[in-house]
Amino acid sequence: MKSSIKLLSVLTLMVITCALGCKKMEDKISEFIKDGETIYIAKADSIKARGGNERIELSWLLLSDPKVTNYKIYWNSRQDSVGGAVTKSQDVDTVRVTLNGMVEGTYYFEIFMFDKDGNASIPATAIGRVYGEQYQASLLGRTYRGMTRVGEGVEIDWMPAQPSLVGVEVKYRDSEGGIVEHIVPQGAELDTLQKFPPNGDFQYRSMFKPDSNALDVFYTEYESGQITNDLLDVSAVSFSSSVQYGAQEDQLTVLLSSDFNGKYDADNVQAATWIDITDAYPLAAGTSRTPWGPKDFSEFKVENKPMYIAFMYVFDPEKSGSQRNWLIRDFELTSVNGEVIANLPESGFTLVHEGAVEPGRSTLSSTTITLRGNASNTETKTVTWAISKALF
Repeated sequence: MKSSIKLLSVLTLMVITCALGCKKMEDKISEFIKDGETIYIAKADSIKARGGNERIELSWLLLSDPKVTNYKIYWNSRQDSVGGAVTKSQDVDTVRVTLNGMVEGTYYFEIFMFDKDGNASIPATAIGRVYGEQYQASLLGRTYRGMTRVGEGVEIDWMPAQPSLVGVEVKYRDSEGGIVEHIVPQGAELDTLQKFPPNGDFQYRSMFKPDSNALDVFYTEYESGQITNDLLDVSAVSFSSSVQYGAQEDQLTVLLSSDFNGKYDADNVQAATWIDITDAYPLAAGTSRTPWGPKDFSEFKVENKPMYIAFMYVFDPEKSGSQRNWLIRDFELTSVNGEVIANLPESGFTLVHEGAVEPGRSTLSSTTITLRGNASNTETKTVTWAISKALF
C-alpha cells in the first residue's frame, strides 16, 4: 500500500514538472513566431559590375530559389534605386541590368531579391566605376617613332603601348583610290600600311578600354600622319647581274612603268607602257657579278602613280647565238640619302610568261632572280618577265 502511494506521488510530480516546462518552451517559440513565420529568400550571387561611358552594367546569378520574382538595386546611400521582375527557370539564371545616364565616379550598390509577397533577401553588395569626360580627357594617344617605305607599303614604327590601349585605328586612301580602315594591334610596334601611295597621308586615333571587362571603348581625337621627305625621295634602284653560257645578245632588258595596273598576266603586262633604262649602266659580260646603279629614277616619277621595275628576258630563235642564263642579285631600293627601303624579297617580284615557256626554267628566290630559256623547245620565241610590286 505504501509503495503504491509513493509511486502515485512520483507520477503526479512528473506531470506537474512537464506541464510547467512545456509551458515555458511554448512561450519561447511564441516569441519567434509572434510576427508570423520567417521566409528566407536567396540573395543575388556572384555580382559583377562593368563600367562604361556614363553607364554601368550589373549582373548576378539566380541560383535554386524558385520563390524569387523581382529585385531592387540601391546606390547613393539608397537615395537612388531601380527595380525589375525576374523569371526563374530550373537552371542557374543570369540577371543583367544596365544603368544609363550615370555621373562619372565610383558607386557602392546593394541588391535585394524579393518574392511575390515582398519578402526580401539579405543585401548583396558590389562596387563599380562609371567613366566619362574626365577619363576621356586623361587619355594620351599612341605616337610613332618613324616610318619606312617597304615595297608598295609604308612600315610604321610605333611607340610602346599603354596597358589600357586596345589598338590604333588608321584611315587612308590607298594607291588604287580605295578607303582603307586598318587597326594596329595593341602589341604591334612595327605595322605596315599596304598599297600606300606616294605623297599619301593618313588619319589615326587611339582606342582605350579602362579595364578588360569595360563596356565601352574610348577614342582620342584623330591626328594626321604625313610621309616624311626621306620616304618621298625614294628614287634609286641598284642590283648586280651575271651571265652564264650561250651567246645570244640583248636577251635581258631593264624596264620601268608607272601605268602598269598590277595584274600579273601577259595581256596586262603588254598593255602597260614600259621605259627602257637598260643602257644606264653596263650589264654583266660573264660570270662575275657586275654592279648596276644606283640609278636615280626621279625623272620618271609621275605624281600619285606607283612605279614598277621589270627584268624582261627574251629568247628569239631567229637571232644568232644560243640562249644564256641571267642572274639578278643584290637588288636594293634606296632613298636619296642612301637609306635602304627594300631588298629583293621585300620588292615582291612575280614571273609572267609569254609563249610556250617550260615550267621551272626561270625562278625566284630570296637572293636571286634566275632567267633562262627552254631546255627542249628552242625553236619557239619565249618571253619571261620578272616584275616588282609598286616600289614608289
